[in-house]
Amino acid sequence: MNFSNQFIGRELFPNKTDVNSDNNLSINGFDLTKLAEKYQTPLYVYDEDTIISTIKDFQNSFKSELETSIISYSTKAFSNPYLLKVLNENDMNIDVVTGGELAIAKFVEFPSERINFHGNNKSIDELKEALDYGVKHITIDSFNEIQNLKKITHELNMIQDVLIRVSPSVDPKTHLLTTTGILDSKFGFSIETGDAERAIYELTKIKNLNLVGLHFHLGSPIFEVEPYTEAIEYVYSFASDMKSKYNFQMKKFSPGGGFAIGYTTEKKPLLIREYAKAMCDSIKKSAKKYKFPIPIVILEPGRALIGRSGVSIYKIGSIKSIPNVRNYISIDGGMGDNIRHALYGSEYSVFSVSKINSKEKMIKATIAGKFCESGDILAKDVYIPNPEINDLLVLPSSGAYNLAMSSNYNMQVRPAVIMITKGETKSPLIDKMKATKLLGTMLGGYNITPLIACLDDNILAESAAKALSNTLLMFDSFYDVKDKADDGNKYAKIILQSWADGEWFTARPKLQEKITVTVFKVSGETNTDDLSPAPDAWSRPDIPLHAQAMLKMERDGIKPDVSGEIGPIQQIKILKEKGYPLAYVGDVVGTGSSRKSATNSVLWHMGNDIPFIPNKRYGGFCLGGKIAPIFFNTMEDAGALPIECDVSKMNMGDTIDIYPYEGAIKNSDTDEKLCNFSLKTDIILDEVQAGGRIPLIIGRGLTGRAREALGLKSNELFRKPIPVNDTGKGYTLAQKIVGRACDVDGIRPETYCEPKMTTVGSQDTTGPMTRDELKDLACLGFSSDLVLQSFCHTAAYPKPIDITTHHTLPDFIQTRGGVALRPGDGIIHSWLNRMLLPDTVGTGGDSHTRFPIGISFPAGSGLVAFAAATGVMPLDMPESILVRFKGEMQPGITLRDLVNAIPYAAIQTGDLTVEKEGKKNIFSGRILEIEGLPNLKCEQAFELSDASAERSAGGCTIRLGKEPIIEYLQSNITLLRWMIDEGYGDIRTIERRAREMEAWLKKPVLLEPDSDAEYKKIFEIDLKDIKEPLLACPNDPDDIKTLSEVSGTEIDEVFIGSCMTNIGHFRAAGKMLQKSQETMPTTLWISPPTKMDQHQLTEEGYYDIFNKVGARTEMPGCSLCMGNQARVKAKSTVVSTSTRNFPNRLGDGANVFLASAEIAAVSSILGRIPTMDEYMKFATDLDPLADDVYRYLNFDEIESFQKSALKAKSKIEEIPISVVN
Repeated sequence: MNFSNQFIGRELFPNKTDVNSDNNLSINGFDLTKLAEKYQTPLYVYDEDTIISTIKDFQNSFKSELETSIISYSTKAFSNPYLLKVLNENDMNIDVVTGGELAIAKFVEFPSERINFHGNNKSIDELKEALDYGVKHITIDSFNEIQNLKKITHELNMIQDVLIRVSPSVDPKTHLLTTTGILDSKFGFSIETGDAERAIYELTKIKNLNLVGLHFHLGSPIFEVEPYTEAIEYVYSFASDMKSKYNFQMKKFSPGGGFAIGYTTEKKPLLIREYAKAMCDSIKKSAKKYKFPIPIVILEPGRALIGRSGVSIYKIGSIKSIPNVRNYISIDGGMGDNIRHALYGSEYSVFSVSKINSKEKMIKATIAGKFCESGDILAKDVYIPNPEINDLLVLPSSGAYNLAMSSNYNMQVRPAVIMITKGETKSPLIDKMKATKLLGTMLGGYNITPLIACLDDNILAESAAKALSNTLLMFDSFYDVKDKADDGNKYAKIILQSWADGEWFTARPKLQEKITVTVFKVSGETNTDDLSPAPDAWSRPDIPLHAQAMLKMERDGIKPDVSGEIGPIQQIKILKEKGYPLAYVGDVVGTGSSRKSATNSVLWHMGNDIPFIPNKRYGGFCLGGKIAPIFFNTMEDAGALPIECDVSKMNMGDTIDIYPYEGAIKNSDTDEKLCNFSLKTDIILDEVQAGGRIPLIIGRGLTGRAREALGLKSNELFRKPIPVNDTGKGYTLAQKIVGRACDVDGIRPETYCEPKMTTVGSQDTTGPMTRDELKDLACLGFSSDLVLQSFCHTAAYPKPIDITTHHTLPDFIQTRGGVALRPGDGIIHSWLNRMLLPDTVGTGGDSHTRFPIGISFPAGSGLVAFAAATGVMPLDMPESILVRFKGEMQPGITLRDLVNAIPYAAIQTGDLTVEKEGKKNIFSGRILEIEGLPNLKCEQAFELSDASAERSAGGCTIRLGKEPIIEYLQSNITLLRWMIDEGYGDIRTIERRAREMEAWLKKPVLLEPDSDAEYKKIFEIDLKDIKEPLLACPNDPDDIKTLSEVSGTEIDEVFIGSCMTNIGHFRAAGKMLQKSQETMPTTLWISPPTKMDQHQLTEEGYYDIFNKVGARTEMPGCSLCMGNQARVKAKSTVVSTSTRNFPNRLGDGANVFLASAEIAAVSSILGRIPTMDEYMKFATDLDPLADDVYRYLNFDEIESFQKSALKAKSKIEEIPISVVN
C-alpha cells in the first residue's frame, strides 16, 4: 500500500521520512516505534542518506560558486567514529576543538591533511598530539597559543601551517550565548582592539609557523546572509591593511559556519545555495577590490550538516495537568541528552510518532525531562494529539549539539544512538549482494522493507526476489509486493507466482516412506517437570543450557551424568553413535504444564538444526502410549512427528522403522511389526514438511492470498481436514462457545477450526520464550483483544536473569498493546479470570489457564505467541465429557473434594487408571464440561476448571447462572479502572475490556447447551455420595483416595496456596488454626493468590492468626506450587493445596498429598492427616458456600477501588476505543 509522506513539519525531518501503513513515522523504511522497541528510549536516530545528501548539497552549492571551496565539518556538533568514516568517504574535511575530538579522528584514521584544529584554549599536550598526527592547519586563538606552538615546533624542528581567528565585531543577530564574532567574546583576536594585527606581527617573526590565512566565526544559527557579507568585507579590508604592513598573503580564508536549520515550522532557514551565492559573491568582490587572488575558501558547517539528519525519540512517562496554568508531559530523557532549551531557550517542534496525522484532540503542553531540575524542559507550549502514557514523541532536527553536549547528570545513562545506513554502508567483509542474501535468511519483520526496496535495484532484485519467495511472515507487506507487481515490477510478479505455487512448501523435503530411528525409552510417565525441571526454569530461554537438565533425576533406565544436576547426556551421545535419529518413547509423555521448554529440551537432543537460527531445533519423533494434548500440540508446532501407539515392545536402544503413510512400526533388525497406529490427522504430514504447524498455517494463508491476487483457483497442494459428518444433534456448551468464536452456531468434534482468541495469558517462566516466539513471528502489535503478562512464578525469589525479565518484558508486552502486571501482584489466573468476557475463547502459556467463564485451550509458548499475534488459534475441536453434579453437599465436604471426585468416579468405572503402562485416561485431550452447580461464585468455579489441567483435558467449561457472572463483572470493571489509575498499561486495552464488560451487562445473555447434545461420556456424581474428603496421593494427581484410607499419615510440611485457592480458603484455614492452642508440629506455608487477597486478609486479622501459629507467609504468587522458588525439605511428607504433585516438584523426593485448604489446616495442627472425626471437630462450623468465610472480593463495593475507578474514568473519557460486540 502507498501512504502519503506529507504532513506539516515534514521538512524538519530526515529525507524519506514517511507515515507508514501502521500510521507510524518511519525513516528510510524503518519504523520509529520498532526502533524504539529494539533499542529502548531515549533514542537518537541518524539517517546516513540525509547526511550524504546534505554533504553533496554543501559541496555542490559552494563549488559551483567558487571552485576553491572546501567543506570542513565542525565535529563539535556531533562526533562519532562511523560518522567520521562517512565524512571521509565523501571527501570532507573536519574541524576539531579538543584532544578528544582529535582522538576519534585518529581512531578511524581520518586523513590528517584534512583536519583543522580549532579551539580557544588548547593545552600543550593537545597541540603536541595534533602536530604528531600531522594535522593540516591549526587555527590559533590566543597569544599564549602562539608562544606554545613556537616552542613545540622549534623542539620538533618542523614548520606548521596556521590560521588565526579574528573577531570582526559583527553581530549575527542570534542568541547571545552562541554569538562569537563580536567584541565582547572569549574567542579570537579582535580587529577592533588591535590584537589581530599584533598576532599577525608576532607570527611573521616565527619561522616555524607559516601563517596561511584568516578565520572568523560569527555565531550560530544565522538566518540571514547580511552578517556574513558585512564580516567578509571587513576582514578583507583588515587583510589588505596587513598585506601593506607585513606582506601578509591570504592563501586561505574561512568565514566559518553557523548556517541555520529549521527547528520549528514557523522559522524557516535559507537554502544552502542562498548562503553560498551571497558569501561567494562577497568573497569574489572583496578579493577583487583589495587585490587578492581567490583563496581556498573553507566553510565550517556543523549544525547545518548534521542537525536535520537526526531525531530524538522519547517515551511519555507521566502527564500532569494544572488547571488554567499548564499541562506537563514528562518524558524519559531531558537536559541530560538535550540541554539546548535549558541553556539557550531553543525551540523545537514535537510530534507523536504514532499520531502524526491524528484527528484526535490536540493538547497544549510543555515537554519536561526526568532530571531533577525545574529548568529541565525540551519544548514549551507545543500541541500533542491526545497524549497518553507510553506514547512515543519525536523531536526532529536533533542531530546537532544534543548528544554532543550530553551528560550523566543524576547518573542517567546516555541514550543509544543508531545510524540508518540503508543502501550506503560499505563493509570489508560482505558486499551488498551477500548482505541481501543474509537478509533473506530472516523469517520476516525488519528485513522485509529493505528486501522489497531491493526489487527496484537491477543488481539485487533477483536475489531479493528469491529471498522473499521463501519468506512467510509478510503480513501487510504482502500488499507492498502486490502493488509493485501491479505496477509492472517483474520480480514482484515472480514472488507472487512463487507464493501462489507454494514453492516455499514444495522446496522442503517430504516425510520419507520409511524412517529409521533409535529408541530412547523412558518408562512410566514423563511429565514436563522431568523434561524442564522447575528449579531450572531460569534457564529456559537458553535452550542448550536448559536441555542439560532434562531427566536429571535418576529413574529406571535413565543414567544422569550428574544426578540432580545434569541429565543423561552421555547416554544420549552413545545412542546417537548408531547413526540414526533418536525418537523419544514413553508410556505416558508430556503431562503437566504447557511448557514449550519441555519440547525444546527433547528437540535439542533429538531434533534438527534450523538454518541461520542458532540454539534452537525442530523436527524429531515422539512416540507415546499417551501423549498429553498440550505437549502433542507443541510438538506439532515445532515440526516434530508425535505418534500415539503401543510402545510396550520398544526398549532403550532398539532400532525401529516408522512407516508414517502405512501406519506401522517395525523392528529394524527382525522386521517384526511392533504396532500399528493412526496419525491424529494426515495434515501432520504437511506440518512436518513445512517445519511446523504454525509455518504451515501462515504459509497456506500466504499461498491463498497470492492465488486470489492472481485470479487463480485454490490448488490441491495441501492436505485438507476430512469433513466431519454432522449428526444433526444439538451442541454442547463448549461447542457453542467455540462456534461463536468462529462465527458459526457450533463446532463438531474433530472439526478443524481457528477460533478467535479474545484473551491470552502469559506468565514469567514461559514469557521470555513467548517473547522470542513473537520475535520469530515478527509481531509488532497484538491482534488478540487482550494479552496479559504476569510475574507470579519468579517474583518471590528472583534470580538475576529474572530481575532482567521483570524490567524488560513489561515494555515488550505493552508496546504491542498488551497488559503487564507487576512482581508481587500475584498469580496470573486470579487476575486473568477477572478480565474475561462470558462465552469467549482464549489461551495461555500456563497449563492452568482454564477459564471459569467461557473456555480456554492452554498451549505452548509458540502457539500462545501465534494467538496473541494473529488473534486466532488452530484447533482440532475435541470431544466433550459431561460431568453432572446433583444433590446436596455433605458436612465437611469442600469444592476440592468435588475436584477429586471427578477422577475418583472415572477410576471406579475403569475410564481412568493410575498405572502408567497401558494408561487409560478418558479425559485426556477432551473437553471437561461441568454442570449442576449454577450458583457457584466465579472464584469457586475456577477451582473446578483449574483442576482440569491435572486430568490432561484439552479445556473445560463450567455452566454457571447469570447472577454470579453479573456480580463478577461488575466487580471486575472497577478493578480494571483501578489498574488504569495505578498506572498499569496498555490503557486502551484495559479500558476497552472494561467497556466490553459493560456492553455485556446491558444484555446479559449466556449460551446454553442443547438438550440433545452428544458427549463422549456422561459422569453423574451425586453429592450425597461424597461423605468424606478425597485426597490425591503421592505422587500422582489421579491417585485419589478417601480420607479414611490415608488418615494417620505423618505430615512434615503443609502448603496453603496456589491458583487452586482463593480468599475463602485462607479464612477457612484461619478459623481452624484459631482453634489450635498447641505449638504447630509442622512447617506451615501460607501464600495467597493476589496482593489484594493479602491486604484484605491482613485487614480482617487473619495474618495475625497465621503469625501466632508460626506460619511462614510468602509473597502472593505461585510459591511452592511451581517448584522454582522456595521448596519443602527433601523426602518430607506434605499436604498441599497446590495443583499437582509430580515427583520432585515441591521438593526432592517429597511425598505430596493434594487436598483442600481445610484438610491442610487440620493436618498442620495435628502433624498428621486427620481421621474423619478429627477433621469434623474443626470443620463442623464451616459451610463451603457460607458467605462469611467464602466471601470474595467485590471491588465495586470497596471504597478505595471505587475512588480510583472514578479517577481513571475521568482520565480516559476522551480516548477513542472501539468495542466489538
